[in-house]
Amino acid sequence: MSTPIVTFRELDREHRSEVARDAERLHTAQITPRALQSENAILPPNTRVRVRDLIGYAKKAYLQK
Repeated sequence: MSTPIVTFRELDREHRSEVARDAERLHTAQITPRALQSENAILPPNTRVRVRDLIGYAKKAYLQK
């Protein structure tokens, strides 16, 4: 079974459609800004995130020769 190929144009169209739908939901008071932000968040609200060694990670990721 092969994985379907998705183009950037398709992803962009879908994203713009979702943004327009969310804007309409806000405009018509179907959802509050806070609820929409929570719905679209990558992490659940009030999630604590800790980076153990931010400087070490940044050096490794961005300062490679």
